[in-house]
Amino acid sequence: MDPIRLVNNELYQMLVQRAAHDERWASYFLLVNTCYAIAAKIPTTDEALNVADIEKLLIDAMEHIGKVVYDVLPGGLEEFYHYLPQPQRNMASQ
Repeated sequence: MDPIRLVNNELYQMLVQRAAHDERWASYFLLVNTCYAIAAKIPTTDEALNVADIEKLLIDAMEHIGKVVYDVLPGGLEEFYHYLPQPQRNMASQ
């Protein structure tokens, strides 16, 4: 897996400008920032990995994702269901 690449300041400012004037860009920007917030908590050393509370990391990440889904999609989790790959959608409806 490739390392996470962060955007430079210039690109970040361009994204902010677009988000300020376009609701779709604002939603995308919110989603991207949520992913960065999750990634910022990645343990970065072997020692940190050894002492990481993986359960807390997973729960915190899922809470971030749940909140952004609720904020971005008018239909919330019910609407998000339609973005699941077809096999998972079929399993969730059983």
